[in-house]
Amino acid sequence: MSIADRTVSILLVLVGILILAGCHSRERVVGDPQEIRDPERAPLPLPSAILREARENFTCSGKPIHPGLIHEFVPWFADRGPVTVAVELLPGQESERYFYAAMRQRAGWTECNVKSLLPHCWDNEPTVNAPEFGYQRVGVLADGTQVLRTYYCMGGSGIFMDLVFIRFETEGSFDIWMKPYMRVLMKALCVYPIGDGDDAKVRVLSDRVIVGPSKCRDKEVVLKLE
Repeated sequence: MSIADRTVSILLVLVGILILAGCHSRERVVGDPQEIRDPERAPLPLPSAILREARENFTCSGKPIHPGLIHEFVPWFADRGPVTVAVELLPGQESERYFYAAMRQRAGWTECNVKSLLPHCWDNEPTVNAPEFGYQRVGVLADGTQVLRTYYCMGGSGIFMDLVFIRFETEGSFDIWMKPYMRVLMKALCVYPIGDGDDAKVRVLSDRVIVGPSKCRDKEVVLKLE
């Protein structure tokens, strides 16, 4: 065998070794999600623990559920109802989507600035105040349905308020490595508009919600999920 032939053989062997090493590395990444997770991050909580915490405290990982997630459920004014009706709780709570929508708590409300969530809507709108969204938990029905009072201020004088009925549940799904897992969903069952700056008293009973009279209505309204 000539020197040239020997050199070509050695190069082919080296290329084969590199290809095998790459395939082995790729199999490890796809096959073992833990190998590409940050080793300093805490292990994910069990779905049952996430579900229990959300139902009992309306929190996730010890923090109030981000108002940006609730904002996803509130329809635009021209819409018949919510376009987004469910979000996966834990990935949503940790999502970078809400990094610039900093959460804060004030006077019983959990709030955030929503300009960063819909930047294209505000590029040419020189508003004095940044658009804000907030919610407060007003009660829980006997079937576990959470009742939230929300407000949405677009930067002007209007403060648009709704009651949002939410339920938490688990369902089977597949992760990005195509492995089955149980995810915790937060679902919007209904979004009921109560008016601009409505200060009505809202009572949550075991099977119904009563919205009292206010500047937006003369009589109380009884809401039931049937």
